[in-house]
Amino acid sequence: IFTTYQLSTEGLMKTPVSGFSVHDEKVWISTEGGGVNILNKKNDSFSYLTRSDNKDGLSGNYTKPSAIDKEGNIWVPTFREGLNKYNPKTKQFINIRYSSNNASSLLSNDLRKVILEPDSGLWIIYQLHSLKISYLSFDNMKVTHFSAETYDFNISPQDYIFDAYRGDDDKLWFITSEKLFEFDINNKTFKLHSIPSQKGLSASTLCMDDDNTIWIGTFGNELIKFDTRNKSFTSYPDILKSDIAEIYSINWSNNGIWIGANDGLYLFDKNSYKTSIFKESDGTQGDVYYRLSTFKDDNGRLYFGGTGGFTIIEPNIININPIEPNTIVSDFYLDYKPVQDINNLKISIDANNSATIRLNHNQQNFGLKISSDNYLNSDKNQYKYRLRNYDKQW
Repeated sequence: IFTTYQLSTEGLMKTPVSGFSVHDEKVWISTEGGGVNILNKKNDSFSYLTRSDNKDGLSGNYTKPSAIDKEGNIWVPTFREGLNKYNPKTKQFINIRYSSNNASSLLSNDLRKVILEPDSGLWIIYQLHSLKISYLSFDNMKVTHFSAETYDFNISPQDYIFDAYRGDDDKLWFITSEKLFEFDINNKTFKLHSIPSQKGLSASTLCMDDDNTIWIGTFGNELIKFDTRNKSFTSYPDILKSDIAEIYSINWSNNGIWIGANDGLYLFDKNSYKTSIFKESDGTQGDVYYRLSTFKDDNGRLYFGGTGGFTIIEPNIININPIEPNTIVSDFYLDYKPVQDINNLKISIDANNSATIRLNHNQQNFGLKISSDNYLNSDKNQYKYRLRNYDKQW
């Protein structure tokens, strides 16, 4: 299921891993500080592109999610060092930067990601407090800018594009903390959809599945679905069953939505609404993933990067145990001591086979010891509980 690469002397040079692109059995791996690491999947060997004092080399080692055009050129955005075009055949770089004297240049050298527009150019997303995007044409290498700030969208000066996705519907979708923007690539127009969060959380990342449904991750454990046909939102506030700090990356496969967070890799089955979690002990790169660091190749493999390295997922061969384990109460405690004789408790069983234990007024401290009857990876069993009339959530 998982193939993982972590730091090694002759392998992955640097972490965190910040992005991927794949072409001709090679994985082009963006890193924070190690330039671009290249994995040759034929012989499992690595090579590297790093910053050079030569002005014609890679402009910076802090690289962001890249893209590969139909000619096989690699387009590598960087943190504060502009955009690079690399030709693997000639091994030549072209550096593209912001110029104050050129309106057809980049808006900034501080880039977040690039997105391929099939056969014609690149969409460029910046790390700026701005709702401007750019398009670089492969024909003339000129950059054209488009701004949602010219619309009456009640935009804050602090708005920031966290993530963007090019859908199959000729739309470019991008998010700020509270807004989803729809950019019509043909008409060059913007539409706004305000994101409703049941938990008041900010949006952080997004993807689109094969049904043209958008899935939005948040700074927290809420997942939000947007139906592009009827323009409606649905919130799943507690599906991850964990108090995670942020959904860093999100992708999809035929068996669900994959989520890289700060405490593991999650799989959300959008049909059954059930969630599975995978940790480093399952063979993944680690438990902490990295913002926007995910990719899906033409064979359906998923790539997720993080602070420990990166993991390649074969989603089609994963098997989820369909049998839910039963919860077993093995001990009951009063005043921090186990009850030796269960007959000393006032227990009643209702028609639904639910047990009720009634305590005396002076029995103020109680506890439970629980387990389950699932012994397959038993350390991954999760339990939920709540105290009614005190806690609203499990």
